[in-house]
Amino acid sequence: MGPVLRRLEKESLSIFDILGDGVLIHDGKKALYANFKLAEFLNFDSPESIVGKSLVRVFSRKDWKELIEDVAPILNGDEVFT
Repeated sequence: MGPVLRRLEKESLSIFDILGDGVLIHDGKKALYANFKLAEFLNFDSPESIVGKSLVRVFSRKDWKELIEDVAPILNGDEVFT
């Protein structure tokens, strides 16, 4: 990837840092991107300390239970945004 595309990618992802919610982008196995709010919520030192980690190392058992409960309506096709 060239320097221009890297800069655009970085600028595009930076929008997630102004959100009040934690954001994680993953490939199904490991974390590719995390924002500051997620790092803070999960008690990591920084977003960079999450990137590259296996998802099972990022989230605790309690977190997994809550994630599954939150994602289930979306996967079931229920309307979640009103």
